[in-house]
Amino acid sequence: MKQVFPWGVNVPFTYLAFTLWGAGAVELILNPTVHPYLMMLGAYSLYFGMVQRLFFPARRYLPLQILSLAIGVPLPWAQVVGSAALLGTEVWSLLDVRSYGSRYPLNLLVLSSVPMSLLTWIVYGNNFWVLVVPLLSYLLGVNEGILSSNLKLKPRLGLEQVPLLAAVILCFFFPVVFPAVMIVYALSFGWSKFKSQVSALLTLAVSLVVPIGSWWLGNPIHAFTLGVMSPMFASCVTYSISRENYGKEWPIPLLFGASFFLRNFDLILSGLPWVVGMLFFMGLVAKRLDPRSMSLGL
Repeated sequence: MKQVFPWGVNVPFTYLAFTLWGAGAVELILNPTVHPYLMMLGAYSLYFGMVQRLFFPARRYLPLQILSLAIGVPLPWAQVVGSAALLGTEVWSLLDVRSYGSRYPLNLLVLSSVPMSLLTWIVYGNNFWVLVVPLLSYLLGVNEGILSSNLKLKPRLGLEQVPLLAAVILCFFFPVVFPAVMIVYALSFGWSKFKSQVSALLTLAVSLVVPIGSWWLGNPIHAFTLGVMSPMFASCVTYSISRENYGKEWPIPLLFGASFFLRNFDLILSGLPWVVGMLFFMGLVAKRLDPRSMSLGL
């Protein structure tokens, strides 16, 4: 097998994500029509960085990795270019893995999210809900391993993920089924050897309670961004790059979940727990976002 030389590809994408989220938070006050676009660009930037860190971190893919940074440029065609570059990186990596005589652990939810990203940005047309589907597929797939490891659950890999993947795709056409997908996701783990771990358990609980709440309160896209996307990103990023701090991560999903429910009382006030949770998250992972981490892929 050829030697792989990784680098911290997630680092520039993470800084790009935090910058876009900061700009999006400001625009919630100054120009609310721009707010959702910038927040989604931030989410996709973080997703692009983490999926490449976990699956395609080699320096040999550097030209396409740099091109995929176009995801954060606030022009719709740039997201298509960035997504196409990411798909090219995935295909190149899969061919390399096959030529080395090796294989990935088959996580269909994660790997399928990459072509879905390109498709959804092509058909986007200011319909923010379609952008939810690739992120949901990635987050459920990557947290499969994190939740099962910390809570001693039986994960679903390979063909066992096909029903979940089909349910995620169904959300593209019928947003109302999104909470049901989260219920199925939680219940279909193997729970016979369950062992509690607070950060993981609260992440899973918030990702259930908030979407279910959207059946009564409406606003499924914010139920996703605040109840699933934000806590699950915090969970997978902290566990992946700053595992020693994962046990301290438990307040973050509670703050993000509170932000969703506060939206029904005051829009600006609801942003405060999200900002606090995001700053806490940034503090937990900051030491793994330095130049050394970017150079060595730590």
